[in-house]
Amino acid sequence: MDDLSRYRKVLAIATLCFVVLCVLAAALFPDFRSIALGMALGGAIGCINVTYLGYKVRQVADMMAGEGKRRVNLGFLTRAALSLLGVMVAFKTPQYFNIIAVAGSLLLAPILLIIIGIGFLRRES
Repeated sequence: MDDLSRYRKVLAIATLCFVVLCVLAAALFPDFRSIALGMALGGAIGCINVTYLGYKVRQVADMMAGEGKRRVNLGFLTRAALSLLGVMVAFKTPQYFNIIAVAGSLLLAPILLIIIGIGFLRRES
């Protein structure tokens, strides 16, 4: 298992724990339900975006190594459209999802990825 796969696996587990905690918070604290569900939605979309970026980086690496023959991009428009879709869902249904919580928690996965990378570096040294 290479580094990218290890990072993705730990990121998926950490994001799943975050989403579960947000759903539990939504169930236990009805006053903050829209904020907790918005954070769960944003966290899940952020994890999907980071996983998709990892997949595209793997494709670019394979192309540079000579295994792939076609031109590969990093899929920015796909990731931006997915983020915009999450924000638009929150905009259309404010009773379920807080738009600020969705937009803010879209950054959860990249920040978690930095923390995971630092943790792996400390463990190796």
